[in-house]
Amino acid sequence: MSMNPESPKMSQTNRRRLLLAAGSGLLLSQAGLPLSARAAEGTDRKAAGAAHGPHAAATPTAGKSATAGAGHAASRAASKPLRVGFLYDGPIDPYSASHLHALSAQYLKRQLGNRIELVPAERVTEGKDADRVLRKMCADGCQLVFGTAYGFMDAIVRVARDYPSVRFESNAGFKTADNVGTYNARYYQARYLAGMLAAHASKAGVLAYIAPVPVPEVLQGINAYTLGARSVNPKITVRVYWTNNWRDPGLEREATYSLLSQGADVFTQHTDTVAVAEVARDRKLKLIGFQGDYSKIVPRNLLLGTVLPNWNAYYLERTRKLLEGKWEPDHTWGGLADGMVQLDLGPAPVSQAVRRQINAVRLQLMRGHRHVFEGELRANDGKVRQLGGVMSDTVMQKMDWLAEGVIGRVS
Repeated sequence: MSMNPESPKMSQTNRRRLLLAAGSGLLLSQAGLPLSARAAEGTDRKAAGAAHGPHAAATPTAGKSATAGAGHAASRAASKPLRVGFLYDGPIDPYSASHLHALSAQYLKRQLGNRIELVPAERVTEGKDADRVLRKMCADGCQLVFGTAYGFMDAIVRVARDYPSVRFESNAGFKTADNVGTYNARYYQARYLAGMLAAHASKAGVLAYIAPVPVPEVLQGINAYTLGARSVNPKITVRVYWTNNWRDPGLEREATYSLLSQGADVFTQHTDTVAVAEVARDRKLKLIGFQGDYSKIVPRNLLLGTVLPNWNAYYLERTRKLLEGKWEPDHTWGGLADGMVQLDLGPAPVSQAVRRQINAVRLQLMRGHRHVFEGELRANDGKVRQLGGVMSDTVMQKMDWLAEGVIGRVS
């Protein structure tokens, strides 16, 4: 979700160095095979590394230096492994957001070996449970803790006050402290490309979007998806169904059937279960997945692509910073150019013409030659939300409206 909109910005060169440092990491592709991190894509990535598009890049921002404990952490690491905690709100299965964080944690371990020890905790609920698990991690000697879900933000800030020598990283959070940093991916950039893909695949001109809660990250995704689709077919519409829950398989199934009855023929979701994919399989619906390997659920000819984050480089760089005594509470929002998010095409057949078009736009977004939220933008109630120019991160992170072309309300 939204990051701190008031953060100053680091230089573009340092952003690239921060998030491309570990570009050889692996994720699972939709075919179940290793997928090289987009940060190591060769000439395309090198070209993006020289770009200066502030809205297509990570924005890590140094806050107050937490130097008092950093030197101590580095000296301890020289004698025994640095204990790194990972807090997951879901199960570690191939279809959850937690799975991708866990894959990146494993990558971190492979890269740093016996210099670190992983301390994972899964199925942790927000609130008192998160507070309890975080305190136990600190008491057990963790010196760095990654909270991999937005719901952990408040617990992280509370516990951080009582453990000033422990460093915390809050995924999708915006509250910070001297020992708390935040990080997230610019999912909306990949959503724009996914919208283009969906528009090419749709015969009905109606797309379905199953959404959890109307926070800025979700609204950015819906609007970007719609703008991307309308860049291909200006008359296409996106129908939204709100479940008001990140995980409610029953309601997600109901939403999928409801949108199917309203004429939608390409489906996607921002929820965190396999329910939408299962309906797509049973009813032979075209699907664009989110944060999971659905290739074992959805037939290959129906799975158009998947929006995937990649946390490898970030986790490696932040852990190295602590080992070197250089950790600071940054705010990072990484995008396509940083390899932090991507649209993985296929395995359903995609024509070469469509691939070329999507890749051309991807490169424009990476290089800062194009932006998702630019020019005049109207909401679906007819109100002009932007007269022109490029939307700032500050405005984007407060997004509370739906774009023209979306059928639905913010509710």
